[in-house]
Amino acid sequence: MVMLMRTCYDVDTIDASFDATVTPLTDENGGTYPKLSVTLGSEAQANDCDTQLSNATLQDGVFNCDALPECDMQCNDLSDREGRDNSALIWFTRSACCTFEWYIHAFILRTIFTIIIYLTVNFSRVVFLGGLVRVIWQKLNTGFFSYHATCARNGEHTYEKRDLEDKVESMLGWIGVKGVLFMVAAFAIQLPWIFILQSFVRDLIYADTGTTS
Repeated sequence: MVMLMRTCYDVDTIDASFDATVTPLTDENGGTYPKLSVTLGSEAQANDCDTQLSNATLQDGVFNCDALPECDMQCNDLSDREGRDNSALIWFTRSACCTFEWYIHAFILRTIFTIIIYLTVNFSRVVFLGGLVRVIWQKLNTGFFSYHATCARNGEHTYEKRDLEDKVESMLGWIGVKGVLFMVAAFAIQLPWIFILQSFVRDLIYADTGTTS
């Protein structure tokens, strides 16, 4: 076996790689491993390593390409005697068509969902800010209110001051409630597309179910 190893191994290349090692390779006792050329060429180990084994053989690992049979491909190897196609072409074609169809569906759904989500998020943002302003109106208000009213030609108003005061108090009492409802509605607007997208996620993932057998 060692004789065959001397023939097969490129000892010079292995020794050069061994010399290029920065950290010396040592065994468990701290001793440095010898080079392969030393191990295979040592006369002290020749008697032990060159022992012929009676229960095992090591054949030459060089391939003999001349011994390999030639590949003789016939035109009818892809079909049976009745002319039916035995190749996997139909399955690859089917897989390619399904992949193309999936890309079209994915592109259409992605475009539709992108537009819907963009419009919904922006509309929800407007509604949410409107509700937030109504909830914290006391911190944003300057103490003055503008209102629409009617008056006579001479400029006299047609309403009583007490009635205007009641209207303002009623408005301020409901403005916070309306603000909370606006904020809740802003979150509720997002729920439809979230649930729809979640229900479509499993079907949007491409899975090639075709077989090649």
